[in-house]
Amino acid sequence: MYLSLCLPTNGITEWVIPALDSIYAENVNNDKFEIIVTDNGSNSSFEEIMSSYVKGHDNLIYKKTNAFMFYNQIEALKFAKGDYLKFVNHRSIWRRSEERRVGKVEDFNI
Repeated sequence: MYLSLCLPTNGITEWVIPALDSIYAENVNNDKFEIIVTDNGSNSSFEEIMSSYVKGHDNLIYKKTNAFMFYNQIEALKFAKGDYLKFVNHRSIWRRSEERRVGKVEDFNI
């Protein structure tokens, strides 16, 4: 079972990096999931930060897009390879109590 976490954003570092950090803090085997970040923002420093962040995580995909609004979510889905797909709000910090409300997928409590 493989999970794709799709995180569309408009390039706000202050939101996305804590969201990513909270997902990786779950300490789930990277072979069980991927994170796809699609960015339709115009923040060049965010692109640089994400390029660096990707180097530390072999299951993280970062794609710059020109997709407008909802279409940015569709772009994330295009890259997803998982058996299950989940959208992650770019402002969300994962907490165990919040994850349990949806149900369990493999090692994630989501």
